Amino acid sequence: ITAAEFYGRALVAARTLPGMKKGEIAAVAQARGDVQSVAGLFDEAAASLAVARKHMKDDPVETARLMRKQGLLDERRGRFSGALRWLTRALRRIEDESGDEAERIRIDLEITYAGIRERQGRHRDCITWGLRAARRAEQIDYRQGMAHAYYLLNLAFTRLRDPRREKYRALALPILEETGDLVGQANVLNNLGIDAYYEGKWDEALDLYRRSRDARLRAGDVVDAATQDNNIAEIFSDQGRLEKAEQLFRNALRVWTGARFPIGVALARSNLGRVASRAGWIAEGRDLLEQARNEFADIGAVDFVQETEVRLAENRVLAGDHVIAIGMIDKALVDAAGTAILEVPLLRLHGYALWQTGRSDEARKALEDSLAAARPAGLVYDEGLGLEALGRVVGGSEGAGFREEAATVFAALGVVGTPAVPGPGDTDRV
Repeated sequence: ITAAEFYGRALVAARTLPGMKKGEIAAVAQARGDVQSVAGLFDEAAASLAVARKHMKDDPVETARLMRKQGLLDERRGRFSGALRWLTRALRRIEDESGDEAERIRIDLEITYAGIRERQGRHRDCITWGLRAARRAEQIDYRQGMAHAYYLLNLAFTRLRDPRREKYRALALPILEETGDLVGQANVLNNLGIDAYYEGKWDEALDLYRRSRDARLRAGDVVDAATQDNNIAEIFSDQGRLEKAEQLFRNALRVWTGARFPIGVALARSNLGRVASRAGWIAEGRDLLEQARNEFADIGAVDFVQETEVRLAENRVLAGDHVIAIGMIDKALVDAAGTAILEVPLLRLHGYALWQTGRSDEARKALEDSLAAARPAGLVYDEGLGLEALGRVVGGSEGAGFREEAATVFAALGVVGTPAVPGPGDTDRV
């Protein structure tokens, strides 16, 4: 914020100084917009970038660069459609430009486009744009562009549980360390943490998330540093350390609310809703989850809408409200087709809901399907939850064997407790 004030004074002074070049004024306005963006002052940053564009309107390459930054601002504010329009305009602005600098801007625009499609849950679109940008970057040895494309590809393939994620997993970080890009390093460390999380390497994931947070704070990126608090809290929530998780989620919500970062606000609210549901505060959890789902829908974050629908179904199962739960799960399974990180928990919840109705044979089949899908996708925590569920549904000595397997998985993950799912005939907890 202090830096932004100094840049602002420089811009005021420039109006009275003779001989100031447009490029110099634009550079100061752009720098001011950059620091305002990092501080979460998005409206102010947009105004600064508009000043810079005004002074560089005759330079197609610089104009495209500034349009990209405007697109990034719209993304941070949850205006995904607006962000994509800025990027499309920028690509058209330089479509007839040649030379390495124009090509680097073109690559940066394609990478940014890929990143926004990933935010929207359009993983395959992200991969299409990311591969295109990676090929361009490799052709001109644009290492920064290569690194950014690689970590987005890793993230998209991770979300799809596609084995190609391993190809890109280790490619980005060495380049970003070489170039000194702290924000890029933070992004990669976060994505590696997501990899480790899904693969059940939770100690490694926590270390990566903390390293990512440290890199963001060194770069002054307070808003995205809250992402790591959120991700760390998700592990605590899954471990059953609900109070620790809630504290970190509330910290992330406070930062993101102050920064007017809508997708972050909705994410923190969704996570708080899941914590409340897991703690037995069913009505409170449902209210938070429904609010988060509506917020995600408003900004077009389809992936997060679907994830929150899964959490709402979980809320119903935890309430013993199996009739509504089954209807929600049937619809969600259609929407989640082909996405293992959504299908696996939905199948498990379906099994629990069927068990609550007394249909034990059908419940067992659904749980076995969930477990069969979790293992090849490397979803270790979901594997443990599936084994635990089978232990409860099957019962007897066979069920005891499943519960013992689940306990082994949970011990390796540091899980101290799992949500209490009511069985057949239990009183509703709505």
